[in-house]
Amino acid sequence: MKVVLQTPHTHAGIAYPAGTAIEVDPPTAAWLAQHAVIAPLSRPRAVRNPEPESPSTEE
Repeated sequence: MKVVLQTPHTHAGIAYPAGTAIEVDPPTAAWLAQHAVIAPLSRPRAVRNPEPESPSTEE
């Protein structure tokens, strides 16, 4: 997943300035968010399935 650094950070041995977008796995993104290196991760929104349409009873 792509995240944007809010603070300077060294990732995989490379120093990045704040504002840089980097690709990380979800556990790394969670760690970065817990340490305020990136913005807090938003939870995926639940997607509700719409009610199926009732069959028409008209004849």
